[in-house]
Amino acid sequence: MCGKCKEEHLRNPNNAKHEVCGYKDRKMTFTFKPCKLHPIHQMVLCCKRCQIPICAICTTKDHDGHGFLDLEEVCTKNFRVRFEQIRKIRDNDLPQSRLHLQEAKETTKETKQNVDRLRSVMIEKAARIKEMVDSVLSESLTELQTSGVSLVKEMEKQEKEIEKHVTQVETVLEERKLSMVSENFEDFLSDIRTNPNMSLDPIPPVPRAMLIFSDGPLSRDVIRKQFGYLRKQTYCD
Repeated sequence: MCGKCKEEHLRNPNNAKHEVCGYKDRKMTFTFKPCKLHPIHQMVLCCKRCQIPICAICTTKDHDGHGFLDLEEVCTKNFRVRFEQIRKIRDNDLPQSRLHLQEAKETTKETKQNVDRLRSVMIEKAARIKEMVDSVLSESLTELQTSGVSLVKEMEKQEKEIEKHVTQVETVLEERKLSMVSENFEDFLSDIRTNPNMSLDPIPPVPRAMLIFSDGPLSRDVIRKQFGYLRKQTYCD
């Protein structure tokens, strides 16, 4: 009670014998119980060794020589100790625990937000890597198309040259064969004098050009290094 309540309480005639003390100095109100072993006697003592309530008869029986204390004094002393424990828990331990709980909740919230942020960062980084790969692929395919078309045209041109040469050889062959079947020896000898040797153009060379793709080294470790690493950093205040 407060000071004003104290004055009003003591002014009441019914409370004339009341003694007001500090809250932590107050005494417990005890209701002594009968001894379980000696029911006609109340337990008003405390065994020093066993730390249990006993009656006067117990001090001469099972607790003989153990020593004894006044039960009310023992309980009052321990009441004050317990009161201080409660006060410490209420005023110190509990507020600090609640503060730590609040910090833990905030840390958990920040951790969840950080996980979401890192997930977005990783997805964005992977998207950039994919864009780079797509860009390189697009450039390579364009280069392949340009170089491939040029090379194919070159091969087709050479193929036509060789085909033209084959036609020429076939024509000369047919002409020589026709001269062999002529029954006019004069015509045959005249052809021999005119074309004593076969005059053929050199056979065009067959080109051996080929596009080659130099496969660059592809390493998961290199990609991992470029992508980045995830590590755990632990710290306490």
